[in-house]
Amino acid sequence: MKVSNRTGVVLVAALAFWSCEAEKRSLGGEELPDASAADASVDDSPGPGGTGDAAATDDGVGPAETDEDGKTDESSTTDDSNAPSGGDGGLGTTDDPGATDDGPGPRDAGPPDEPGSDAGPSVIQSCARDAECDDGNVCNGDELCIEGECHSASRVDDGTVCTIEGRDEWLHCVAGNCIASVCGDGLVDPRGDERCDDGNAIDGDGCEVGCMLSCETAEHCDDGNVCNGAESCNTDTHVCQAGQPAADQTSCGTDLECNDGRCLPVGCGDGTQSSTEQCDDGNLDDGDGCDSDCTYSCEVDADCDDASVCTGTETCDVSTHRCVAGEGLACDDDIPCTDNACDPVSGCFYPLIDVDGDGHASDQLGACGDDCDDDNSKVYTGAAELCDGLDNDCNGKTDDNSPVWYPDCDGDGFAEQGATGVTQCDMPTSSPSGCDRGLVGTWTEVKPTGGYDDCYDSNADARPRLTQTENDKSWSTSGDLSRPTGARFDYNCDDVEEKHYTAVNMDPNAGCGIIFIPPPVIGPVTTLQAQGVFAPIILDEQDCLGARGWTGSTVPACGSSAEFTYCSKYGDDGTCARRKKSSAQECR
Repeated sequence: MKVSNRTGVVLVAALAFWSCEAEKRSLGGEELPDASAADASVDDSPGPGGTGDAAATDDGVGPAETDEDGKTDESSTTDDSNAPSGGDGGLGTTDDPGATDDGPGPRDAGPPDEPGSDAGPSVIQSCARDAECDDGNVCNGDELCIEGECHSASRVDDGTVCTIEGRDEWLHCVAGNCIASVCGDGLVDPRGDERCDDGNAIDGDGCEVGCMLSCETAEHCDDGNVCNGAESCNTDTHVCQAGQPAADQTSCGTDLECNDGRCLPVGCGDGTQSSTEQCDDGNLDDGDGCDSDCTYSCEVDADCDDASVCTGTETCDVSTHRCVAGEGLACDDDIPCTDNACDPVSGCFYPLIDVDGDGHASDQLGACGDDCDDDNSKVYTGAAELCDGLDNDCNGKTDDNSPVWYPDCDGDGFAEQGATGVTQCDMPTSSPSGCDRGLVGTWTEVKPTGGYDDCYDSNADARPRLTQTENDKSWSTSGDLSRPTGARFDYNCDDVEEKHYTAVNMDPNAGCGIIFIPPPVIGPVTTLQAQGVFAPIILDEQDCLGARGWTGSTVPACGSSAEFTYCSKYGDDGTCARRKKSSAQECR
């Protein structure tokens, strides 16, 4: 970890100290040791980590945003104001979506010690006193000067309230960093708009995705269907509960009555077609030509379309009003090492049958497989032979070759291309040499070839992203200025600075569309319901749709801000409206 920029108070105190000691020497006092070691620990270079142009991670609606009143959008979680001088200048080490931190502070030296870890404090740099090691971040613990070297202490518990000078929003410690509260972090912000925070993205469980309660009164749970009973709200759990279904034949409107919890035309299902019914086949089954609401199962082909290319094109038999299945896709690549699968949109695809996820199929599937133990991701043909009592490379021999360890300066699990490895059974105990920016570094067994090489081994957030989910977390509004131009935002190591949002000339006054999704139909009374136990129902939901992009005529450069417009839901009633904010361009 690097020491943060020295404040004016510390500098004045230091000058006074040395002045006093100089006077002591002139008066025949004890001579002090040379001060060069202490002076060398001061880092006054601005560094990318101390710029304060923090990235802002959005809630999924758009890039990082700043409100017109100058306040950070409630979805933003970026915090770089406590970043030490000479920090990594890129993303922080937190993997939570939206928990970007441009200045992780002293823990840039390597992976932080977990509370209770036996690993002990890690050495950061030389020092003469504790003040030279303090990075100003209470979340990663106190830094101490022990025998002329800075050591990091165990970080404080997540959720501990912390403060940063000049910032008045509610901050708390997460993974050793002092960051702003955000909906979904499992901690209710007492000064924000959060009514709850259960740390998940599930609606209807008592706390909604927007950190509002699922319900507070029965009105919030009412689905408008009198036949399935009056829904209520459990005020302890804030979860909606189903009501007692009305008796059959209960009136629910003009020429309508309740039947099995549904509001249907009077007499629907009795086998006699009335003037208000399209059909009546004497049952309440769906799909048999006459559905449970006494309307035809289909009248045109579009009524039968299941929106899946895998099942072919469905048609409607207008004589029977029944849907006729289409001819499905024949997905089979005749390769025993792959599954024959079909995606409703893209069609056939053939994922590798790989139980342990090491990229190799079992050799028991045939000549296409080369994994002699598909239950162990460290075993496959070509794997590094480890000293673990296993035949890692599937050559019939156990522990015949020692593994190769590659230097990993930033501790992200990847080594830079061309790195020279060390062959031995156990990981080297000494730190790799040649790590720049004051990093201590560690070792990895991942061979830096074939897309597994680290494009910048001085920043843990610049690394290969092996899954789409991980790749989607690599968007950032803050570049690493220590890297060459054109690579400062390349955090997924694909050699391209990709801009997240590219649409321009967007109308900030355009309308927003809403898609309403009706609640599910409640079925017949179950045994549990008869005993007064009801399963929760899903409320009416609405999706807010609308074009998003920059209102100007040019796409902002990575990290640059411009006016951004999009549609978003907000408030207890999920109002859909267009919004515009000054936002920073995200890149990866």
